This record gives sequence, C-alpha cells and structure tokens, in this order.
Amino acid sequence: MKGFIVANRINDIYFMDVDDEFAKHVNKQAKEQGLINEISDDEAHILEANIVMQLFSPIFMSQWFMIDQRKNPCKSITCENGFVFVFQHVEDLLIVAINGDGSETEEYLTRKTNMFVRMVEFLFGPVTDEIGYSKFSKKANRWNLLKGIMKTWNQLALEEHAFLVEAIERVHINMIVNERCVDVLDHAVNKLQNAGEKNTYHGLLFVNSKLLTLYSGRNVPELRPSDTLAIILLIKHLFPTNEKLEDLFSYSYKKSEQGSTKMEYQPSSPGSDRYDSAQDDIEDDDEKYASALESPNPERGSDSDNPFPEMSISLTDEKRSTPIESKTPTRTPTPEALHKTNSLPLFGRRRSRTFEGENVPGVNVAKQIVGGGRARSRSWVEPRYDDSRATPPEVGPKTATPPVPEEVESIPFYMSHIVFLQNELCNHCPHQLHCIQVFPGITLVLVSEMPRASLANTLCQVLFLLKQVVLGKTSHGYWAQGQNMYDTVNTLISKMSAPLRRAKGNVPAIFNDVLKKWDDPVFKSLLLNYLEQPRDKEIPPSIERSLTYLLKKMKDLFLFLYLLPRPLTPQLERMVTQIRERAGQKLRDFKDYLCVKAQRNITMTSYIEQFPGLVHFIYIDRRTNQVTAPSFNITSGETTLETGETTVKEMDATRLLKDKVWKMMEFMQLKLKSGTTCVAAREGDYYFSYFLWFGDSSGNIITPQQPLQVSIPLSSPGVLTSNFYSMLLRRCFPNMIPGSIACFELMMMHVGLVSLSYITENRTRLTALLRSSSGESVSPMTLAL
Repeated sequence: MKGFIVANRINDIYFMDVDDEFAKHVNKQAKEQGLINEISDDEAHILEANIVMQLFSPIFMSQWFMIDQRKNPCKSITCENGFVFVFQHVEDLLIVAINGDGSETEEYLTRKTNMFVRMVEFLFGPVTDEIGYSKFSKKANRWNLLKGIMKTWNQLALEEHAFLVEAIERVHINMIVNERCVDVLDHAVNKLQNAGEKNTYHGLLFVNSKLLTLYSGRNVPELRPSDTLAIILLIKHLFPTNEKLEDLFSYSYKKSEQGSTKMEYQPSSPGSDRYDSAQDDIEDDDEKYASALESPNPERGSDSDNPFPEMSISLTDEKRSTPIESKTPTRTPTPEALHKTNSLPLFGRRRSRTFEGENVPGVNVAKQIVGGGRARSRSWVEPRYDDSRATPPEVGPKTATPPVPEEVESIPFYMSHIVFLQNELCNHCPHQLHCIQVFPGITLVLVSEMPRASLANTLCQVLFLLKQVVLGKTSHGYWAQGQNMYDTVNTLISKMSAPLRRAKGNVPAIFNDVLKKWDDPVFKSLLLNYLEQPRDKEIPPSIERSLTYLLKKMKDLFLFLYLLPRPLTPQLERMVTQIRERAGQKLRDFKDYLCVKAQRNITMTSYIEQFPGLVHFIYIDRRTNQVTAPSFNITSGETTLETGETTVKEMDATRLLKDKVWKMMEFMQLKLKSGTTCVAAREGDYYFSYFLWFGDSSGNIITPQQPLQVSIPLSSPGVLTSNFYSMLLRRCFPNMIPGSIACFELMMMHVGLVSLSYITENRTRLTALLRSSSGESVSPMTLAL
C-alpha cells in the first residue's frame, strides 16, 4: 500500500502516484466521512485529486505551519496502524511519501522523495512547479513520465549494484570491442555536429543499465556520474527490456532440407521482449551467426548495398529504405487497424497504449512503422492532440504509408529529450539528449548543449536571489547590504538584456515585462526599505506580490528558452538514421556478447580460488564513482518441489543471497550515515564486513584530520541526490586541496566460519587486485584496518 503526493501551499495536487490498495483505502475513508457516495468495485482503485486534497488537508496545513512559523517541520510520522509518512518541501511544494504495508522503510521513503526531487530538476530545471501545470503539454503525460521513471528507479534500486550504492557500473570488454565502440561514438558525435548540433560534447553507449563506452570531446565540461545515472534511468524508461540470461541461450539449430543450418528461437521465460518485437518480422528467418570476417561490410565491398537490412530505416528520405522480403503473409488492414498504429508502445509489448513521452516538454519521438515487407518511418514533433481522436495531425510533408498488418505495432527507436545537467558553472545547464536504440538493450546517447545555454546560469542566479528575498532568508541589517543585493540582481538582468532582446518568439516580450517591473522606482524604493528592516520583519504584501510576479516571469523566460519543444530538422533526421545504421553494422557481431556481458559482467568464480570463503563483494572507487561487483546468476521464477502429497515452492538460492546482500548493504549505509566507517556483523551463516577509508592518488592510506561529527546530520550515502562523499571529505579534511584525497568503499560477504583477521587480509589483497586490474599503481603500503 503505497502513495506519493505532491501539493502546493493551497493544497492543489501537483502530482500523485498511488497503487490500487492505497486508492481503495482512501476511497473507503472518504466514504465513511461522507465525501463520496457509493462507489463500485470497478472504480474503487481510481483516486480523485479533490478527495486527496480534502482528506490530507489537515496534514498539509499543519506541515506548512511548522515550516513557515516554527522553522522545524516534521520529517516523518508513524501512525498506530503502521502507516509511515515522510515529508520534504521544495520551495512551494510539499512532497509526501506514504507506505502502509511495511514494504518500505522510513529511510527508503526519504531516499525516494530525494530521488523524485532530483529527477524533477533533471527534467525541468529550477522550474519545479512545472509538474503541476504547463504551457506546452498535458498534465497526464508529465505524470506518466515521472511515474515511469520512478518505477524504473525502484526496480533498478532492487536489482542493480549501480543504483544500490549510486555508482556507475562499467561493462568489462576486450580491446577490440572497445575500439569498435569508440569508433561508433566518434562517428556519431561528428555526424551530429555536421547536422547543426555544434555543441555535441558527449557520446555514450549503454547496455541495459551499464555503461559500455563514454566518449567526450576536448575541453568540454565533464559529465558527472550523477548525471550519467540519471540518463540511465531515463533511457531505461524510454527503451525498457525484460530479457533474461537464459533467453540469450535459447537457440536450437536444425538442418534444413537443403543442408543449411537454420536457427530457431524458443524463449525460456514468458514476457521476454528481446526477440518478441515487430523489428524481427523484417529479419530473415535463415539468419546465421557469422564471424567478423564473414559478416558483410560495405568497406570491404559486399554484394549487397546495405549489409544491415534491419537497420535500413529512413526518417525522411524514402530512397534510403531498402525493400526487404517478408516471409510472413500480410493482409490489407482495415481503417481501424491503421488507427491502432498511431500509438507508441514500449519495445516488445504486444498491446497498444500511448507512449508516456508524448506531449512532454522537450520530448521528440521518431516513430518506426513496420509492415508490408518494407521498413519505413514517420516522425513528428511534439504532437498536440486529444487521445480520443483517431489519428494525430501530422507535421511536415505527408508521405504515403504502406499497408500495416494489424498485429504489427510501431516501435520507437529514436527520442530526444531536454534535460538539465550539473557542471561547475551551473546546476541546471540545459542539454538535449539524442537517444537512439541500436538493438534491444543497446542504446546510444548523444549529449548536446542547448542554444543560449550560457544564460541559464544567470537566470538561475536571479531566480535564487528572488526566492531568498521572498522566503526571508537574505541578510538584513543595514542599507548597504540591501543596495548590494539590488545591484547584483540588476547587473545580472542587464547582462541578459542584449541576447534576450535578439531572441525570437515570446522571449523579448516577457523580458520587457521583467524590466518594466524591475525598473519601477516605487518598487525599488519599497524593496530597499524592506531589506533595511530586521531579519524577523515580515515582507510587505505589495513587495511579495511584485517579487512573485517577477519570479513567474523569470520562470516563463526559462521555459520558453529551454523547455519549448525543438523541431526535428530533415538534416538531423537523416543523420540520426545514418548513425543508427552504422552503429548497427559495427556492433551487430557483438550484440549478443554485449547483452551477456551486461548480465554477467564479472563472475565470482574468478575470485574463489584466490579468496576461499568469499561469497560476494562490492568495491566502489569514489574518485570516479565506479562500482565493481560480481553478477548474481538468478533463475527467473520459482522452483516447485513435489514430495509425496505435498508441494513446496522454493526461490532460487542466488536470489536469497542477493536479498541478504541488499539488506546488509542498506544496513552498512545507515551505519556510515551515523559516522561508522568500519562494520563487521554476522547474519545467519554469513559474515558481512564493510570498510570505508581515505587515500591519495597512489593508494596510500590517509588518516582523517578531524573525526566525523555525528551530531551534524548527513544526507543518505550516494551521489544521485546529494554530494554525501564530498561533504564527508570536507568534514574529515577541512584543509585539503580539492581532488587530492578520495574515499573508497568495500563490502564483503564471507561464510560464517572465517575470522576477522582473515577478512582483513582478504580486504587488503582484494583491494590491491582490483586496483591493479584497473591499471592503477598500487602502493606497497599495507592497507591497515
């Protein structure tokens, strides 16, 4: 029973995500209080926003009173019936995470609220109230996007090491594959720059939720690990995959009558979408595995003009589409069947539904239509139409669409999304992500800086200062400080004047409204007079209204500059198609190898001989925020054992081990948050240990200059929602040079028979082995406990 609610100061619901059990419980309470009449069983799981507003108003109002008047709001509430409420407020929004079945702890709910705030800022920048209303999209589409991303995060946090400890997990590949991937990214970045995206800085290849390769240009801002993890969440939501490892080996080979080998696929687990997609309808049934030398390559001169037919998909130029013979009979669809192809289902799902990315600010969708023996594509930019309509209005020149079989659905393979990344100059620097699905599970992402991105830092500074004045957090005391604050904002606004006046659209008119209000002499006099007052002086209503008006206009500037949907130019569409085709050609021979490596990146068997008794480990280098951990070989589903007259269901043993590791790692993080950097604990038949230490670039252990003060609260360990390890370093080493000291983490799981001295020895040897395997020099200095 889970609920997640976001409301503003007047109790308007800005976001709501609840499960069926929570909705039924709230509707039952509303019925008992006479807020609703009889409700049918079919509507019991539907929760209306006005019901939530009425039932939760006492909690919301009391929390806002504690925030505004007492400056000491509640962080959490535990009720007698077991319900847990966790609160967090961001500007004028109150976030409430609720759990009523005990499946989520208070710590997890706190992490969940922090994660929601992080993703809202990642998608909308400083305009966090964009989730409640928008000038460019429907509220339902924004809610679906946020719900999908939060659901993806919840799944990855329970399954992947990277999101358990919030660090990047790299796929370990050989030099040949790595060079091939770098070549793909270098070509993609150059192509996109030639298409008009001059400020394309980074190229990334992902396999599932792991980073395969990162390519960055020279003298460009560094892509932070927290932004990389946020990008993984977004693309995992846009291009989900549910394949299991056993599906990759579910092939059988038969001899045909002609003597050739024919490959057949038999999925071992239901719901696997790796080969259950419309894209495979255009692949040849007689496809064989070929070596790299046998695979057709246009550079070596192939008999076919296009050696990669399944990637022959053109967005605009029909001449580039290569006809492909379909071995399955097709039939002429009915008009109703053609209308069904207008929805954008997620990859591999055999059902129609509207894709959550539609009608969301900054999202462009390229839609692939497959059918009639030919692969074509149709794209549109930011469709604005009612879901009840049969077909959306098309933008741009219309092209004839071939007959589409009713059972074949469209597959999105390219999407662009505007996001806001963090760098040294700005915490909300606007960038555009070009997300291209090369193969199911393999995604190429290109990161380009938005036009006029240099103004984002100035806009954010003005927004921050105005918010501080409204909230009463500025330093009052004497007139000079007030004048200094006014001069600072005035300088920032003047700095934006020239470029914003040259902008197109609504931006110049909005900026003129800002100047008109800011240059008003009456407003200036009242503002300076207020800033002279003592700190506890309430802000006059006239000043508050004027500042609120300025805040709204500055947010409108930010929206029209960076969140206004950008059209897909024909040149960019062609380049995206070419990038995907070439990436498919280069990586086709390795696609199954990469998908297996994504699920079996590192195996524990390679460490058993050197470290007897070691069951599992997690090593995190916080300099680069990269995690190294063996993969778990988990069988999908449950095993049924029949013993006589009884039937017993048993979970996979590896799943039980994984659950223990996740539980103990969360326990270790709680200990770290309380100031403990070394923990050893027995749990059942296993011995768990955790170590955090500080070292320099050579690996030498460094003793903290000051002990960690537990009285000062720390945020949850991680890098996605906070700079926990940066704060930890600043507190332990207040006089350090930035970047000279880093911290490392190691969690080990041993069998319960080993001793603590043996664990300490394993820690020393394992750390040295991992550092040497990564190419780092290892100091001969012993890693003491």
